[in-house]
Amino acid sequence: MLTSKKVKEIMFSMGADLCGIASMDRFADAPAGYHPSDVFPACKSVISFGCRFPVGTLLCKSDIPYTRARNSITAKNDAIALDFCMKMEQYQAVCVPIPTNESQWDKNTDRWRSVVSQKHAA
Repeated sequence: MLTSKKVKEIMFSMGADLCGIASMDRFADAPAGYHPSDVFPACKSVISFGCRFPVGTLLCKSDIPYTRARNSITAKNDAIALDFCMKMEQYQAVCVPIPTNESQWDKNTDRWRSVVSQKHAA
């Protein structure tokens, strides 16, 4: 049986440092077009995870170390998301990996947004 504890164990085993599961009611006030069901109509919950960011890169006078760390962690997060979705299919659970750093232009707010509201997931 796939429990929230098992989901988190799998996510941590893949390299995530944080993991949480958000129910769909968290997205009640998500902007139109950015609700999880707008991407995947059968969505029942959203699994959010993160990886540690080296603090030293935030304290540098140069932005190069930060940018390099951000790019590496972005690739790591995207790989974890994809691998996790593939693993979940072994449990007959269908998931959709949402890209870490790819977004779309929201003409209503004149800014870039993830395809799912990350604020609501957090």
